[in-house]
Amino acid sequence: LTGKDFGVVDVHNRYIANPKHPNVKDPPQIFEIGMRETLSRLQKANKKVVFVLDVPEIGFEPKNCLHGNRGRPLRLNNKLPKSPCAVPRKEFETRNKIYRDLVTSIAKDYPNVTIFDAAAPFCDDEWCWAMKDGQMLYRDDDHLSVDGSKFLAKELIKVLSTQ
Repeated sequence: LTGKDFGVVDVHNRYIANPKHPNVKDPPQIFEIGMRETLSRLQKANKKVVFVLDVPEIGFEPKNCLHGNRGRPLRLNNKLPKSPCAVPRKEFETRNKIYRDLVTSIAKDYPNVTIFDAAAPFCDDEWCWAMKDGQMLYRDDDHLSVDGSKFLAKELIKVLSTQ
C-alpha cells in the first residue's frame, strides 16, 4: 500500500490503481474499494472466503543467511552469514500496520470471511524468521521457497479443514 519496497533488495516504486475509479489516488482507499467489491461479489454468491494476510517481507536476500562457499576448503571472502536470519517483528508490524488494520476492518463487514494470518507461523515475539530448523523459508526477500510454502500450508490446511 505504500508503493515502496522493503529493505535493500528491491528499489522499485509501485502504485495501485482501479480503472473503475480513476480519480481515486489514495492507495489504501483504492485497495479498500477493490477488496469490498470482491468480497461483496463472493458474499452474494454465498462463498466462504479465507483471506490470507501476507507473509512478512524480510528485506534481504535469504541466501545471505548461508555461507556462500559451503563445502569448499577455501573461501573467497570472510563474510559471515546474516544472523539472525530474520527481520525484527516490530519492523514488520510497523511496515504492515495500515494494510493489516485495513483488511481486518473490512473483513468485519463480511460474515463469510475468515482471516488467516500467514505471518503468525513465521514470527515469534521478537523476530520474523526467514529460516527455521535449517530450512530456508524464502526464495527472495518476499516470496516463499518450496519449503516455506509447505511450512505455511501445514497451518493453512488447519483453517481450511474447518470451513
